[in-house]
Amino acid sequence: SRSIDYGYVAGGEPSLVHINKWSFASGAQNATDVGDLTVGRGFGDGTASGTHCYWHGGSPPYYSNVIDKNSVSTDGNAVDHGDITTARTHVHGQNSTTHGYCCGQGSNTGPQNVIDKFSFSSSAGSSDIADMTVGRYAGAGTSSSTHGFNVGGVISSGPLQNVIDKFPFATDSNATDHGDLYVAAKYCAGASSTTHGYQSGMTNGFPANEDQIQKFAIASNTTGSDAGNLVIDKTLP
Repeated sequence: SRSIDYGYVAGGEPSLVHINKWSFASGAQNATDVGDLTVGRGFGDGTASGTHCYWHGGSPPYYSNVIDKNSVSTDGNAVDHGDITTARTHVHGQNSTTHGYCCGQGSNTGPQNVIDKFSFSSSAGSSDIADMTVGRYAGAGTSSSTHGFNVGGVISSGPLQNVIDKFPFATDSNATDHGDLYVAAKYCAGASSTTHGYQSGMTNGFPANEDQIQKFAIASNTTGSDAGNLVIDKTLP
C-alpha cells in the first residue's frame, strides 16, 4: 500500500504482524517498524485511501477474512475495519478513491472468481459485487482512476494464467477481458502509473523465480510487453 509520501508493507509468512513504512523521498532509507496488524498473516494484499492503508485476507495458520487499517498520518497499530465476505488467501487488491476491492481466492474450496468491495469510510465490511472472468489466485492487482485490473494467477494445480481482466469502479459489474500478459505469471506483484499497469516477479513453477517486469496499457486491450527486469529474481512478494 502507499500514501502520498510513504510506502507500506505489512504481515508476512509465518503469521507476522509487523507494519513497515519507508519514505519515497529518501531512496537509500531502510523501512521502519511502525505498528502491528490485529492478526498475523501472510499472502494477503493491501489497498490505500488518502488517510489509511487497508490489509485484507491472508494465511497461515488459517484463512483470514480480516480487514485491518492503519493511519498514514500517525504511526501505530492497525484497527479492525470489518471483514471480507469469505476467509481466503493469495488475493488481489485494488482501490478507487472511496472503496477498496479484494479479488480472487485461494481457500479450502479452491480458486474463486469473487470481487469484494468495501467502503473506506465505514467498517461495515465488504460485499460480493461481481465476478472476475476466471476464478484464480496468486496473481496481482493494479488500479487506474476508473478500473481495477487482475493480472495473472493460477487455477488450483492447473496452468499459470496470462489473462488481464478489468472491472469498473463506477458500477458493480463483472470483469471483462483486457488482453493478456505475454508471459503467464503467478506469485507476482502489481504496480500502476497513470497510463500503464505493471506486473513484476513470477514463477514458471517452483523453484524457478523470475526477474521480469511486464507492462500493459490501461487505455487499450492489447498484449502486455517486457518493460525490464528486477535487480534480483523474486516471487511470493
